[in-house]
Amino acid sequence: LDNGVPAYVWYFVLHKVRKCLEEAQAADPARFIRVQLTVVVDLLNLDFNLLRRVLPVLQRALTILSCFPDLLFTVAIINVPRFFATFWPIIKGFLDPRTATKFELYANPAKGN
Repeated sequence: LDNGVPAYVWYFVLHKVRKCLEEAQAADPARFIRVQLTVVVDLLNLDFNLLRRVLPVLQRALTILSCFPDLLFTVAIINVPRFFATFWPIIKGFLDPRTATKFELYANPAKGN
C-alpha cells in the first residue's frame, strides 16, 4: 500500500496517458488532442484507523497529480464520512490551490451531496 498507489499514479500519468496520446496523434497528426481525467474516490467504510494509514499514500498521490494540473479535470470523493471533514483541510493544504479547486466532496449518496 505504501508505494503502490503513488507508483501507479506516476506510471499512469507518465506512461499510460502518454501512450494513448501518441496513438491518437499517430492516427491523425493534425488533430489537437486534449486529455483530462476524472477521478472518483469512494470512501465507503473508511474508518479513522484506515485513514491514518492511507493518508501519507494519498498525500503522495495527490502531490504527483498536482504536478500535472491541466491533466486533472475533477476529483469526486464520494461517501465521505463525517470525520473526514476534519482531515480535508490538512489534505487540501498539500495541493496546489488550482488543483484543490477541482475536488468535490459528497457525503450523502441519497441526496447527491
